[in-house]
Amino acid sequence: MSRAVWNNFSFELNSVEQVSMNQIAIEAQIGPGTLYRRYRNKGELCLDLIKDNIDLLFEDIEMLSRINILDSREKLYLH
Repeated sequence: MSRAVWNNFSFELNSVEQVSMNQIAIEAQIGPGTLYRRYRNKGELCLDLIKDNIDLLFEDIEMLSRINILDSREKLYLH
């Protein structure tokens, strides 16, 4: 949920500290109650977002590792 919430919200005009949970809910097009049921505060939402991004980073690393392994095998077969 964090990715969906943050992807719909832009912090170009305001820093995280200046934005309320209600503003985030409005921008994410969800009710404040829905947001507060999942996250008690912006800190929890930020931590979840960081976790999501770390998960994506590791998925990318794994994919690139597989590509490099395949490339290495291909080079071995060509030589």
